Amino acid sequence: MQSDSQAILDLLDSLVPDDEQTTITDIGGHPHTVRARASMARQVQVGRVFRAAMSSGLGDRVRDAAEGGQRAIVMAAVSWAIDDDAAQGMFDDAFATAFPGTLRDAHANNPDEGSRARDLFPAEEIAMALLPFCARPAKRLVVGMAGTAKHLGALENGKRPLET
Repeated sequence: MQSDSQAILDLLDSLVPDDEQTTITDIGGHPHTVRARASMARQVQVGRVFRAAMSSGLGDRVRDAAEGGQRAIVMAAVSWAIDDDAAQGMFDDAFATAFPGTLRDAHANNPDEGSRARDLFPAEEIAMALLPFCARPAKRLVVGMAGTAKHLGALENGKRPLET
């Protein structure tokens, strides 16, 4: 049986591409590559939006879908956004904060559409862009915590931290 931290890490691995990039397509068929990496300031801003989202219904849906992997989580997020107008606003805010240049480019490619993420991208594309962005810091944190726990265990067994 795998440890809880390994199960979480496996899930996060499925959400963050190896090259930390995801290609999404706007409603006009134009591809956009978004990165899962951002400055701390931007991560904090997006994190605040998602903290609100997790406490307003998304959290329960993601927890229920987690065992199904990336596809199930994306579908849970899309379903929540479809069911809840406030959720659509949260996705707009998170996307605009995480990927302002992509949003500008998509609007330039589709000038007859609105300027919000929901006007320019299908729901599943928005979710696919935001999942790695949010999962990457969590993945790094889990890896760091696992490493710390391993070194603390070595200390308890009388070894120096780097002698595992």
